[in-house]
Amino acid sequence: MARYANYDPADGRIIGFYDDAIHAEIPEPRRELSDAEWENRFDKRLDLSAEGLPLVPEEAPAFQPEGAHVDAERDRRLALGLTVQVEGYGPVPVQGRQADQINLLALKDGARDLVAAGITDPSIEFRDGANVLHILTPAQMIDLANKGKAAAAEIYAAAWALKDNPPIPADYAADAYWP
Repeated sequence: MARYANYDPADGRIIGFYDDAIHAEIPEPRRELSDAEWENRFDKRLDLSAEGLPLVPEEAPAFQPEGAHVDAERDRRLALGLTVQVEGYGPVPVQGRQADQINLLALKDGARDLVAAGITDPSIEFRDGANVLHILTPAQMIDLANKGKAAAAEIYAAAWALKDNPPIPADYAADAYWP
């Protein structure tokens, strides 16, 4: 078994490492590595080029999150949802995916119509994030939707704060940045 370093002859930078037991094709230019060079290939500079140039692996640039990364974390947190305490009822798990948000707004709109009609009895069915059916009063449905909307607004505000104050920290997904 032979192991190789493929390098750029212009500046001696290592392009890649190859093992003929794994790779069917090994690009040129290349130089076979001793066992010691193979074992230390990432730990030190290797003199592999014909010109004696030191060869080192290219260092990957430090990860710099962008707005799209923050948006994905925001959407992940919305989808996870939270449990809201509904006045006069108790805890209800609520998810915040886009379809869930639309459903909550529609249920809230229907609850307003019921309030306007003077209906106060439990009459609105809501299936929560844990797939449990709740029968809520119109006022409770409005409370649930308002608390879910407030939680989503806090998550959006946290995402905007991260994006509005560059650079976005590498640990942007840490709970410390989010409600």
